[in-house]
Amino acid sequence: MMVMAVLMAGAHSVQAQIGGQSLSGVGNTMTLTDETIVTAGGVTGVMARSGAVITLSGGSVTTTGGGQGLSAELQGATINATDVIINTSVPAGGEFLGATVGASTNTDGTINLIRGSIETSGRNAYGLWTASTGSEINATGTTILTHGDNATGAEFSGNGETTYGLGVMNLTDVNITTEGIKAYGAAQSGSYVVTNGGAPVINPTPITLIMNGGSITTLGAQAAGLFGNSLTLSKLTDV
Repeated sequence: MMVMAVLMAGAHSVQAQIGGQSLSGVGNTMTLTDETIVTAGGVTGVMARSGAVITLSGGSVTTTGGGQGLSAELQGATINATDVIINTSVPAGGEFLGATVGASTNTDGTINLIRGSIETSGRNAYGLWTASTGSEINATGTTILTHGDNATGAEFSGNGETTYGLGVMNLTDVNITTEGIKAYGAAQSGSYVVTNGGAPVINPTPITLIMNGGSITTLGAQAAGLFGNSLTLSKLTDV
């Protein structure tokens, strides 16, 4: 079944995007089981905002022409996805940083992935992406595969941040594979700084990356497994 309609969650209207699903507001919930969600033209597949909670079980999310497969942002918005297949792609010339992502969190958003897979295609097409303190991605048994230059598997963004951290990723038995020049396994983009009496300084503790089990495999030139001036704070066990 392809989801293309505006749904209702209790007494609240779910503001659905064309081809995708979007839910906003504390107390609003949505549950989708074995759905096929397809978007084009940079439209996000499933988006939770401002405290809303979306639960996905089975099915797939596919975005073409850019866009994010899953996105959770603002005030504790949460997406729980179990056994969901996520595919995102962007054509050459249509990409920019952070636009094409399998699963993305920002500003207190959380995504919880259980099994399932993420596959991205295109330059800068990240598997996982998080920004701002309070944002979190938790994944267990998920497979992540990226195709494209600079298509990092797990990306922490610090571009333009002056007062926020870079979020948290807890990955258990997650296998990350990247194919592309400078397509890092896990990386920090930009130069993250905080202001201290008007003078910018590097924040000593902006990143938390925890991996238990799983693997990181990079197949392109200049593609380190871990890259960034703050990824020394990562904790990897049996990876």
